[in-house]
Amino acid sequence: MDILMLSADDVRSVTTMPDAIAAMRTALTELHRGDIASPLRTPVATEHGTSFFMPAGASDAIGIKIVSAFADNPSRGLPVINGVYVLLDHATGVPVAVMDATYMTALRTGATAGLAVDVLAAPDASVLALFGAGGQAQALIDAVCAVRPIQEIRILSRGGESARALSDSQTIPARAFAGPAEALADADVVVTATPSTEPLFATSMLKDRVCIAAVGSHSLSMRELPADCFTDADVVVEHRDTALAEAGEIGDAIQGGFLKATDLIELGALLAGDASLPTYPRSVYKSVGNAAEDIAIAREIFMRATAANIGTSVTL
Repeated sequence: MDILMLSADDVRSVTTMPDAIAAMRTALTELHRGDIASPLRTPVATEHGTSFFMPAGASDAIGIKIVSAFADNPSRGLPVINGVYVLLDHATGVPVAVMDATYMTALRTGATAGLAVDVLAAPDASVLALFGAGGQAQALIDAVCAVRPIQEIRILSRGGESARALSDSQTIPARAFAGPAEALADADVVVTATPSTEPLFATSMLKDRVCIAAVGSHSLSMRELPADCFTDADVVVEHRDTALAEAGEIGDAIQGGFLKATDLIELGALLAGDASLPTYPRSVYKSVGNAAEDIAIAREIFMRATAANIGTSVTL
């Protein structure tokens, strides 16, 4: 069998952030309508980190992503997040492509957050506060800037050095901040992309009309947001059952009485016109990642790469 191998550079060369946002719009609508099968991810943990196996099936493709998060990797000169995606032909089950999924994961995570901001944030939102300056940070900045007229970017990271380096690389005015209160003052959009197990800020630090997109935590032991920030807020998720099973913030908020499971609105339902927002001043999008997003971007990458004759064909 012949398999198309696509590197991270290949993936970058055939996709743009607007393309990725459009693919996520399709993916989450299909997920809501039941057109994509997306079982819960299977984690395999070691003392060094966790690898996640994320299969999905659509009407025109089958695939699985294997992505690992190993916190000590930077000391080895490696990214914290590494991954690979295997795409299969939907009619035969034959593998047709293997592609780098490290950049792909950052791309689809950023695109999904950008899509949520496009649906939820004020049209004139201009100040972005970003918690986390790791491998997904630039894609998140690109995505928010693709959908809103961002004029100022405020970045926070645990040590501060990565926030300063990221802020220095931006074309839009950007600055690293040492603490959350100053960074959140008058921020219109707040994006969190950290592995934190404790809330990153207090709800009182937020302005009344704010859109939050939390994409860092993906297990019940992780949390970036305070439980009370879900009170009097439009709470949007990728998939209700997945959020209830994997989002620590959602579990805390429900247990604390700040939120009910029935309050969760799926982003795909909004896109399909099957749900509407209660229109609270604050909106919270909580993402844990979903295999539907991966298969949607993988099939888009494969089609574009094939059409442009990009990649290396390998015979097994």
